[in-house]
Amino acid sequence: MSNSTYLTKNGKFNNELALKDLKKIQISIRLIASEKPTITHLNSEGIEEVMELIELPLDIILNLEQKTVIGNIAQSFARANKFQKSISNKFIYNKLLKLLGNENFYLNETFNRDDLLVLLEDLKKTAIQELSTIKVNIITIVGASLKRGCVCEVGSIKFVNPLDFVEDHKKLLDDLFNFNEGLKPYIEVFHKCDLVAQVRIKNRDTATSKMLTNEIMKRVCTLIRLSIPSCGGRYNFFGSLGEEYLESIFSFLFYIDLEDDEKTIDEKTIKAISFERTSNRFSDNNIDLEETILPHKGVDGWFTRIELIIGRFVNDEELTDFEKRIWTALYWYGEAMSEKEFNSLIIKYATCLEALFNSREGGISEQISEFTAHVIGKNKEERMEIYSKVKKLYSLRSNAVHGGAIENNLDSSFLERIRLICVSALLDMSYYSQEDYYQSPKGYEKFVQYILKEYRFFSV
Repeated sequence: MSNSTYLTKNGKFNNELALKDLKKIQISIRLIASEKPTITHLNSEGIEEVMELIELPLDIILNLEQKTVIGNIAQSFARANKFQKSISNKFIYNKLLKLLGNENFYLNETFNRDDLLVLLEDLKKTAIQELSTIKVNIITIVGASLKRGCVCEVGSIKFVNPLDFVEDHKKLLDDLFNFNEGLKPYIEVFHKCDLVAQVRIKNRDTATSKMLTNEIMKRVCTLIRLSIPSCGGRYNFFGSLGEEYLESIFSFLFYIDLEDDEKTIDEKTIKAISFERTSNRFSDNNIDLEETILPHKGVDGWFTRIELIIGRFVNDEELTDFEKRIWTALYWYGEAMSEKEFNSLIIKYATCLEALFNSREGGISEQISEFTAHVIGKNKEERMEIYSKVKKLYSLRSNAVHGGAIENNLDSSFLERIRLICVSALLDMSYYSQEDYYQSPKGYEKFVQYILKEYRFFSV
């Protein structure tokens, strides 16, 4: 087995070590190619046809040890070129496999250092080319609606009426359908959803852009659900078509050049398009998204401050430690919104508070109970009540994560109080995170010191 890293001590790519191991793999690939691997294909008339492979499926043909070596080379290459944040290891691995399956590599019996440098340069150019396109993820949404012609932005995410989207991209969608009738369900989904969200991701490969889009939309949907009136503690659903339901989730991805970033997305600017479909209720669409969030727009409150954090993440700006805590807490509260199982709900509420208040100052349950009470409590009596509730939450959490069961008759008023505590803490901390005093790398440390100095009343 090869070394797990192909980096020198100073972080440069180790060409000599990579050359040595790739030459070993080259021999195996050449041998495989000489046997002219084939695949059996069933044509439209049901007759089997044996076809010679044009490209070698190395991910299937090579053994585990060889693929591990190639994976380690790909990972080290990404680190040496500082691609880890922008490009997934899977992308580099697959592109490297493609280069290794090319005749220029496996038929070169004198493959040397210069040849390796050419191969790596080709790999780097492929990675840079991938980063040169903006990925516009198209997400079909249910749970609210917009009037025709309206465009609504939340945290840099653009929401439009699906009929407007279909009209704006009619030629593109018609061309796709005419090219492949199998795409009909993908096009019809725009008539089933309530909204279309567009998420632009720059400087990322396709896999990473999809992952970031999921992160972003999770927070955006949570933010919007926090604005939609709830009933009996239950939040109205707002999210991707298919979530919590029995319908299919369809996802679309447009690729456009960086220089076309400010242009209208149409068949002239779209370089490529990809589709995905996974399976899973529908929701009412009688909630007007624009009217729902309008009271928050132009007001310096928790909504706009969370929007700022989402916008910075979308635009690939570094979040402060304080903002990262809001980002994480927003995820866990979003998860709790739809949770029905007691153990999981308790864990998600506790994790939300932990993301906001865990500063490693003493025992976690004690510290988080105190911090939560200080931040949202209006007087000593209310703070003591909040402190007691959060301590009980952590006791239940400990029981849940260690395999214990929570009684089904757990007081529903307790869960509702915990929900209100979590949402109050999240919204208050979101507001504080954008205060000028805390806008620094050590902003959260300043917040902790303020709490410790002013409010350690439980230690008295």
